[in-house]
Amino acid sequence: RTLDDGASEPAKIWAKKYCIEPRQYQADAIQECKKRNTIVCLPTGKGKTLIAITAIDHFLVEAQDKIALFIVPTRALVDQQAKAIRAYSKALPTGGTKEES
Repeated sequence: RTLDDGASEPAKIWAKKYCIEPRQYQADAIQECKKRNTIVCLPTGKGKTLIAITAIDHFLVEAQDKIALFIVPTRALVDQQAKAIRAYSKALPTGGTKEES
């Protein structure tokens, strides 16, 4: 299965704009995130940020009654992930979180 097989429109736009085609395990994780509460546990450098941003965009655009919770263990990772979300999210037109917008 590729991203085009049932992927949300935000996921397709993100992947096309940034020339990133998720690996199979990432595409599977994205689909699971869309179906139910999901914890993604992968080693460093395996694409958790791609999964998270795609899932966050999905919920902000296509399932607005849902929320996304992104938990990281350190303040440095909070800053790093917030910066990535602001840079690459297609669902946050002004950047930042809903509370910051």
